[in-house]
Amino acid sequence: DGTYVENINFNGKAITLKSENGPATTIIDGNQAGTVVTINSGEGSDSVFEGFTVTNGSASYDGGGIYCFGTSPILINNTIDSNDASHNGGGIYTYQGKAVIQGNQISDNYAGSSGGGICCYGTSQAVITLNTFSGNDATVSGGAIYGTFASPTILNNTIDANSAGSSGGGISCSSGIVTIRDNFVNGNVSQGGAGAIGLSDCSGEVSNNTITSNSCTTRGGGISLGESSLLISQNTITGNTANTGGGI
Repeated sequence: DGTYVENINFNGKAITLKSENGPATTIIDGNQAGTVVTINSGEGSDSVFEGFTVTNGSASYDGGGIYCFGTSPILINNTIDSNDASHNGGGIYTYQGKAVIQGNQISDNYAGSSGGGICCYGTSQAVITLNTFSGNDATVSGGAIYGTFASPTILNNTIDANSAGSSGGGISCSSGIVTIRDNFVNGNVSQGGAGAIGLSDCSGEVSNNTITSNSCTTRGGGISLGESSLLISQNTITGNTANTGGGI
């Protein structure tokens, strides 16, 4: 237990770094001195980061809280809170690899471009499951989650009260293959298109989600689609608002 004011790097080690009593009592404070946790030396699924609060990170480009570049770690049961990046991925940034991001509380992070909570970029196959996203903000797209040229799997998350300046208050993906299933997407706001989920040039599926009470100022309060070929099935889409197309 304790608050550790530092910025750490896994340095390619196949280790489990785990707190004793969970994120409420074990805090890594980045002190606005860069990314808090860096995992960029070929780490795989045998590199595990579990049970910490990651806060006060500030990246000059991508990944304020956690930065994963070409790696596939497991990030589980953490609180990723109040981090920022001048570009993408205020909370977490993943490039390539297949990071597993599970059971985390991801809140109040900020991206100067896209992906307030998480950014998945460049063939990232991140598995994002059983997380709670709240209060994250992106200046451009994807208040909670943003993916481009990526194939994220987004399952069983609660995505509530996030915001984006352009598109996708909850989720925004472009030029990729997406699986968005069994999520609760509520109360997200976009100043452009797609209050909840904005997809452009994407394939894959959007199924079994509850999409409710999201809003945007232009089109698609619930879901906004552009040049995409997707299976959209068995969703509950209700109470969303937009100037054009409250639901879709």
